[in-house]
Amino acid sequence: MSLIKSLRTSIANLIAPAGSRSITMIVDNSKSLTHPNMPVHLSQQAAHQEEPIKGYIGTEDVADFVSEYTRNAIGQLGAWAALAKGYNEFVKNPKSEVVDKFLSEFHAWNAACPKQMGDDEVLSTVARLTEIKPSKSNADTDRILARVRKVSVEEIAAKRIADAAKKTAAREECLEAFVAAIWTHVFSDEYFQMPASKVEGKIIQTIEWVASWDSSNPAAQAAELLLIESDLHRVRKIAKQDRENDSDFQEGVLTSDGMMRLTERSA
Repeated sequence: MSLIKSLRTSIANLIAPAGSRSITMIVDNSKSLTHPNMPVHLSQQAAHQEEPIKGYIGTEDVADFVSEYTRNAIGQLGAWAALAKGYNEFVKNPKSEVVDKFLSEFHAWNAACPKQMGDDEVLSTVARLTEIKPSKSNADTDRILARVRKVSVEEIAAKRIADAAKKTAAREECLEAFVAAIWTHVFSDEYFQMPASKVEGKIIQTIEWVASWDSSNPAAQAAELLLIESDLHRVRKIAKQDRENDSDFQEGVLTSDGMMRLTERSA
C-alpha cells in the first residue's frame, strides 16, 4: 500500500463516527516510522498513560497528550472560548467580577499551550470577536415581520444590518481596554476544564489540517498523524465516560459529577 493511500485511508477512518471499526495506519508496510529527518519531539515520544479523567479535560491534563499539535489545539480551544466569554461580559460590564474569572481561564489555557498566544495573536482574536454579523434572514419571516410592523421587507433587512453595525461599534469602543485588561490581569494557578466531547471536534480538525500538508517528509507527517490518532482515541474514551456517567444522582445521592453540572447550570 502506498504511503499516500495509507494516509487517506487512515484519516477517513479517524473522522468516522465513534464506534466504527478502527484501521491501523500502515506506512510502506514494514518500514519503521523512524526517519533521518524526523523532528526530535516525534522520535522521543513514549506511550502515554491511559488514565480516566471523568469526562472532562482540564488545564493540567493538556501535558498528558503526546502530540504537540494536540496540546496546542486543546489549549487554544480553551483560550479562545475564555476570550469570547470574557469579551462578551466586558462589553456588558467592564467591572464585572465574572470578567476576571474568564481572564484567569484564558491565561490558564494559554499557559498550557506549547505555542502560547502573544500580543499580536490576542489582538487579532479579539478584533475578530468584535465584529457582529447580521442575523441570517429568512424571506418568509421577513414578509411576516414587514406586515406586522407595516414596513417594507427591505426596511426589515436594513434594520438587521444596522443593528449589527451598532453592536459592532459598541464592541470596538471596548476593544483596547479589554486587551489591556488581559495583560494586566493578575492570575493564580487555577484549574479549569471543558467537556471532552467539545475537544474531539477540534482534534479532528487538527488531523485534517496535518493530513493536508504538502510535506517533503511524509514519514514524519505520518508519524505525527499516528500520535494525534492516539490522542483522539484518548479523548473519545473520556467523552464516552461522560456520556456513561451523565446522571446527577446515584441512589438518591448527588454525585461529584452531578454537583459540577448543577454548578455550571446555575453559573
